[in-house]
Amino acid sequence: MAQKEAYATYYHNRFHGSRTSSGEVYSKHAYTCAHRTYPFGTLLRVTNTRNNKSVIVKVNDRGPFHKKYSIDLSYAAAKAIGMISHGVAKVRIQVVSPDKYKVGIDDEADKIDMSKTFNEDDIDLGKLKVKEMGVEDISTVNMQFGKKKWVTLK
Repeated sequence: MAQKEAYATYYHNRFHGSRTSSGEVYSKHAYTCAHRTYPFGTLLRVTNTRNNKSVIVKVNDRGPFHKKYSIDLSYAAAKAIGMISHGVAKVRIQVVSPDKYKVGIDDEADKIDMSKTFNEDDIDLGKLKVKEMGVEDISTVNMQFGKKKWVTLK
């Protein structure tokens, strides 16, 4: 999928508990974001170009309203990609499939089971990618919901 480079900011703590444009309540602990055009519920991989840390966030608000910035991240998402001290970061934004990814940290090996899932056909590719991140001890958990099956790496 296409990637876009843009500048990201993050929500000030004073917005914690406020309603978003989608009607959800903003939580600084959730992995969410505001974007002007992506539909609510869209999952985005946001990667800090300075340190290559990534997070998967769900669009649940509109903004930012300053033309220089393309995305506002929740505090948790901004912290996960290491942009808190800078306040602003150049990022790559990519739409990802909810069938393969879950909201959360995308590149920390100890949290991989929360952030990435693979269908049974591409589990070997997933294991290879995790090994490339330096994780040697990889286990899998087979999961099923109705007829849909997937594998989560731990």
